[in-house]
Amino acid sequence: MLASVILFNNTWLEMRVNLGLIFFALTALIFIALRGLRLGKKFALLSLIFISLTCWLILGSDGIAIIPAAIIREGLGLALSLNYINYIIYAFLILGWIAL
Repeated sequence: MLASVILFNNTWLEMRVNLGLIFFALTALIFIALRGLRLGKKFALLSLIFISLTCWLILGSDGIAIIPAAIIREGLGLALSLNYINYIIYAFLILGWIAL
């Protein structure tokens, strides 16, 4: 998500490239690359905190509630409301915290 958010700040690129597809492609590549590694709970926790904080610093309080949901909606190609997608994102974050 952090890479998509950084690319989102470039208006020319954001208008021409589906950043949602970049998000899903990078997520798949990271899962494949890290499949055999045992990084541990500390790495997962620090990664979650770092990426969340960096996205918040880049987007601000208003943007963090809209832009990640818009990127995911664009990648899925669905006409769902941003609130619905935000609820799904929040559920994944809460489940991730519980899993840690």
